[in-house]
Amino acid sequence: MTCRPRGKVLVTGASGYIGGRLCSILASKGVRVRAAYRRPEPPEGLRALGRSGAELVRADLDTDEGAARAADGVSSVIHAAALASDWGEAEAFERANVAATRRMLDAAEAAGCDEFVFVGSMAVHGFGRHEGSTEEGPYYPLGHPYPESKLAAERLALGRDRPGFRASSLRLGYVYGPGDTTSTYRMFAAAERGAFGYLGSGLARTSVVYVDDACEALASALGNESVAGQAVGVVSSETVSWRELAAGVYEALGLPVRPRRLPLALAMPAAYVMSAAAALAGSRAGPPLTPYRVRRASVQYVFSNDKAARLLGFSPATAFKDGLAAAAAAYRSGR
Repeated sequence: MTCRPRGKVLVTGASGYIGGRLCSILASKGVRVRAAYRRPEPPEGLRALGRSGAELVRADLDTDEGAARAADGVSSVIHAAALASDWGEAEAFERANVAATRRMLDAAEAAGCDEFVFVGSMAVHGFGRHEGSTEEGPYYPLGHPYPESKLAAERLALGRDRPGFRASSLRLGYVYGPGDTTSTYRMFAAAERGAFGYLGSGLARTSVVYVDDACEALASALGNESVAGQAVGVVSSETVSWRELAAGVYEALGLPVRPRRLPLALAMPAAYVMSAAAALAGSRAGPPLTPYRVRRASVQYVFSNDKAARLLGFSPATAFKDGLAAAAAAYRSGR
């Protein structure tokens, strides 16, 4: 895979998991990087990148001024900033995922950028029977503000594609790996408590992608005319069942493989009860089980990466077992 930006590349959401790793990978390729973050202070990983020559910019994408400051003087934008969660109010997803994307598109065009790569999600396909589904479908009802907002934002981005302003969307599958405190590390923590497992038979399979492989795909979209106006699915060629995933988590940590099993007949009622309790308590983190997670874990969720291979030269290099082992090593070392 190649990476051919004309000039400096802006990565939004650089203080997040995917955005931060993407900045490091781009910098390792000699790309001039501007890392935009929202937190009061950049995390240590970004500070280290700044000491190595990357430009760090604090930018609030809820404001026109913040978006304009982030986009000024760059040739390319990779928009990784997003609210990615199965818990939250619809207004929060609309603000973080749709309004901020529109604002960044406006700023990028006004700044004379060449291209805009939107970090999309396979969640836009909805939960149904996916057996090697492609970008053409099938699509199922979404019923949740996260995928709804990601689909709306993707449509905004692809709708701006024109000569002189190339827009594309790379739909990432379930991203895992070192540093993933929102999902991978939570699974590890649950396994250490003996509380991690699977729903139903655990035989439903899902498409995953290791974080570095996902970032390589995003990098290869830069300067790539073939992705103009396109949505491209980015997943590993390897799929895993939820039972295999649960066993893999315990094995990666060197723990006895004793995943817990919750029957599907109990899982959805439990998810609704937990969600109602969390809502009443005003929980920001959400409950340990949600209806969204139950739906995802109970259906086949397997996608093709043929288009990514054809347009991006995408060839995922990391086997699931190896990626999980790397994540476990980082988790154990506190990284």
